[in-house]
Amino acid sequence: MWRSVWSAMAGSRWSRSDRPDRLNALDRASYEDLSDAWCQIRDDDNIWTAVITGAGEASFCVGADLKEASAREQQQWWRTHYLPLLNNGLDLWKPVIAAVN
Repeated sequence: MWRSVWSAMAGSRWSRSDRPDRLNALDRASYEDLSDAWCQIRDDDNIWTAVITGAGEASFCVGADLKEASAREQQQWWRTHYLPLLNNGLDLWKPVIAAVN
């Protein structure tokens, strides 16, 4: 899940993908959380920059969790919600920094 590990430090907000056992792959909950985070960052005038990072040492984020996406009960959700959620909040004009290890 994309954990909102927010800390307001000098106008910056931090968020971390907290699924190191899955190489921080984005599952359904992660996309929803990340979409909410983009909107919060965009709409909060006290946030000047955003920093995103991944937990663990092996990977920043490998992308979509394909095991979850291929599960029969999840296929309809992925077909109808993936792109709208991924693009929600991306009209963000503030700098976003990827802290990649």
